[in-house]
Amino acid sequence: MQPENKGNDYAIEALKQLITLASAILALTITFLKDVIGDARGDARFVWLMPVAWLMLLWAVWFGWVTIADAAKAVGNSAEPIYAFGETTGTRRYARRAQWGFWGALVVLVAFGSLNLSAVFGPSPPKLPDVIARELAELRATISQEELQRADMNTKLVQLEFEQRRLVAALETLRTNTTRTTTGKKTSRKR
Repeated sequence: MQPENKGNDYAIEALKQLITLASAILALTITFLKDVIGDARGDARFVWLMPVAWLMLLWAVWFGWVTIADAAKAVGNSAEPIYAFGETTGTRRYARRAQWGFWGALVVLVAFGSLNLSAVFGPSPPKLPDVIARELAELRATISQEELQRADMNTKLVQLEFEQRRLVAALETLRTNTTRTTTGKKTSRKR
């Protein structure tokens, strides 16, 4: 086997591994992101980093695939053995794009993880036992009923106060009329 062919084989094998790793990381992060973050979904910061990492992983997979195809084309079209990943070849540029996409995605994923480490592993809010939570719900319902009863009582008190004022006014009118009538009779008797 010639050294050029061995170099091509190693480079293509490395690209296959890169494609496999990028695909696996992409699939696992998409699938299990909600399980990893869990209840801290609302607390997660810089959520936009995940789609950026996913796009970079897709970039790495795409350029890895294109590089393998380009290397196969270069080796297949050559009459003599060549190294398809030479410094000036397009295949080398494609391979670098795939590598940089993969490493960039890893950096972004690590950044997302480190920025949200406290949200995932930080102290969780204390959870009340079910019995206490049920009692609190019942207490809230009782308080709400008591508030409704108080509001109903206040309405009745306002109505009673209004009725009392009306009755006091009627009594005053009656006293006034009685006083006038009584005063009028006393004046007529004196005559």
